[in-house]
Amino acid sequence: MASKRPFCDADFLCAVCHDVFDRPVVLLCGHSFCKDCIERYWSVNDSRQCPMCRQTSANTPSLNLALGNLCQAFLHHKRHLEELCEVHQEKRTLVCCDDEQLLCEICGQSEEHRNHTYRPVQEVVEEHKIFDDPVILLCGHSVCRACVEQYWRVKGERVCPVCREMSATNNPPLNLALKNLCQVFLDHRRHLEELCEVHQEKRTLVCCDDEQLLCEICRQSEEHRNHTYRPVQEVAEERKGVLRSQLDLLTRRRKMMQDAGIHCDCMVDHIMNQATLIENTSNCHFESLHRFLHEEEQAMLEELNQETEQKADRIQQKMLKINEDVISLSNTIGHLEKELENGDIRIIQNFKETLKRAQCKFQAPEITSGDLLDSAKYLGNFELNVWKKMRNRFSYSPVVLDLNTACHQLSACTNLTTISNHEDLMEEDGQECLPLNRERFADCPCVLGYVGYSTGKHTWDVDVEENTSWMVGVAVESVQRRGTNGLPRGIWCMGLDGDVLSVTDPLESRVPLHGFAKPTVVRVNLDLSAGRLSFSDLLGQTVYHTFTHNFTEKVFPFFYNECAYPISILPVVESKEK
Repeated sequence: MASKRPFCDADFLCAVCHDVFDRPVVLLCGHSFCKDCIERYWSVNDSRQCPMCRQTSANTPSLNLALGNLCQAFLHHKRHLEELCEVHQEKRTLVCCDDEQLLCEICGQSEEHRNHTYRPVQEVVEEHKIFDDPVILLCGHSVCRACVEQYWRVKGERVCPVCREMSATNNPPLNLALKNLCQVFLDHRRHLEELCEVHQEKRTLVCCDDEQLLCEICRQSEEHRNHTYRPVQEVAEERKGVLRSQLDLLTRRRKMMQDAGIHCDCMVDHIMNQATLIENTSNCHFESLHRFLHEEEQAMLEELNQETEQKADRIQQKMLKINEDVISLSNTIGHLEKELENGDIRIIQNFKETLKRAQCKFQAPEITSGDLLDSAKYLGNFELNVWKKMRNRFSYSPVVLDLNTACHQLSACTNLTTISNHEDLMEEDGQECLPLNRERFADCPCVLGYVGYSTGKHTWDVDVEENTSWMVGVAVESVQRRGTNGLPRGIWCMGLDGDVLSVTDPLESRVPLHGFAKPTVVRVNLDLSAGRLSFSDLLGQTVYHTFTHNFTEKVFPFFYNECAYPISILPVVESKEK
């Protein structure tokens, strides 16, 4: 049986002449009219208002080419395409790809179309996109609003995609007539999709054997006899459930990816903050080193100047004494030379006095040691001597903290040797959100040392005097860092909880220690060769506990702080060499 026409005649009628549009134009309000009709209407009413909405149109209306083409097609299809096949009175459901003709099933088997290629009408229609929110340009061509806006963004100019004519406005008017026609067409297509292509009845069943949509007539056919059927609505609801489950899965995956993106943003921000902190802190350290080297330079130059002045003065004094002796000797020599010029009688008379004067004792210049500058003292092993002074002046820490492992509750000083628990102050202070990288402890207020140990002996001292909830020790490299309710596995440590001193091993067995006063400083001694980890006081006189274990995995210094008071790794100061 014949289907309903997809369009209503009224959609193609001008509101002024009530006939099919002839050279339709579109006003700024979006309504379309025949070109002659709207001009005649404006002339009679002496006003450029829309006959339907009364909105004034200032510009000359543009031709609505798309609507005009549709009207021509409507007139043609009204006479031919929507009618039954003139020969067989059957609905034309095929398109001959060779002849581009609409055919019924009987026509498709005729000699004229034998060996031709056919496609269902509905499939061909599906290939042609329908206007979505159509707008009309000044040239008269209509396009989807989103399409033309994207086209303009790509091209960088407002031109018609069809004729390349410039468009003066950024917001072309809506083509209401074309939009209404497109909506009618879509509604009709959805209606056709629900109909059986063979019997033109609504498909209400799903054949479970063939996975096909059937109408009641198809159900009774030989092809589907004895098959199992289910209502379309029931199958649709079931499959909607499957799709909803898939939608939930995809939504969770999207949320996971969005969280990963947020985490990456957090990582970038944290890296930039780290870089700023490292740069500022290193600048301070270098300035301190520069000041030290400058002070050493000034001290050395001052000492050099003093020694130079002292030794130069001493040589000058020696030179003055020598000059005085030279003058005295010169006078004596001159006197003797004059005596030798006297007569014999006078020489004999003055002999004793002259000889006595000539025999006066003069001390020869003494060559002493240490008169020169000690170049070796200043230049010998110059860098080594400066480094020794630097080592004596600056302390170093045997352990520095790896902040990339620190739980978000902890904060460290800039020299990476002191940690505090600031959980209570995080919200008030607006602390930076730390990225949850793989190295970081997520739930436990812990942090590891930066350097791990596989061999050798290692010692570090921890100041815990004011803290009431702490642990110190070592952790294996594979220690669990997230998803733990208590202390992570893989740790040997000693700690204090209130007034209770205890030790804990990797099996999480906690053993209280009795008979000890609250420590102020804990010394951690790790001897990997002997497989021994001990905890004592600073002088080693009181040993709190010793673990014995064959450490087969690299271990790292471990620190736990659940108290607002800090715990600190004590520095080591090099003793001055004699």
